[in-house]
Amino acid sequence: MMWIALLTSGCVVGGTVFVMTKALAALTEVKIHLLESFHDNEPAGASMFILYNAALACLAALLVTYISPINTGSGLPETKALLNGTSIPTFLRLETLVTKILSITLVVAAGFPVGKEGPMVHIGAAVCSGVLNAHLFNRKRGEISSAVENTTSGFNRKSTFATIGGAAGIAAAFNAPIGGILYVFEELSTFWSPETTFKAFAVCGFAALSAQVLLHVASEGASAHLESHIIFNVVDHTTTR
Repeated sequence: MMWIALLTSGCVVGGTVFVMTKALAALTEVKIHLLESFHDNEPAGASMFILYNAALACLAALLVTYISPINTGSGLPETKALLNGTSIPTFLRLETLVTKILSITLVVAAGFPVGKEGPMVHIGAAVCSGVLNAHLFNRKRGEISSAVENTTSGFNRKSTFATIGGAAGIAAAFNAPIGGILYVFEELSTFWSPETTFKAFAVCGFAALSAQVLLHVASEGASAHLESHIIFNVVDHTTTR
């Protein structure tokens, strides 16, 4: 049953990356159409560009400030602290996860110099921890309590899921299963066993595969439309003899 929870968490992480990618593409499409509508008036177009990005950034700031202040950073230092035994009660909650997904999508769409590396570690850890809690809830028939989480075995299990979830987040976001494992192994984990390697590889593979399959299915028929917005198109003009 634990393997079912692990592989399910990988698929959920991949689906989360798919939703974030499509939302980012949609926000970017709106920005492009907005600029195209002002192609005859450059000052107005520049003003709308600034206002649109500022609106996205302000919305992300409001979400973080009033709903989940713990999301002010990337989440990577907090994840390290959590795996070292520090108690951060709100770090892996559902509202924290949703706020992180929304805010990072908004700030990336706004053009800020931020990326998905650290946030995807946090998102993956939160998703896998949520799947673990749901798995334990079903097994205990609703009797999940803090006593379960405070046991040594419970903490080790949560740490393992958070570690594997962080690797799955990197793997799905960058389509790099082995890279996700190596990143978490070097930068995040405090304890790593051969069993964790095998579990992480399976979950990262499922996460990357599910994200790429969903993106491929959703992008069929949209290639020609996206190609019209390529800024720098590099063509190979070399000829073979």
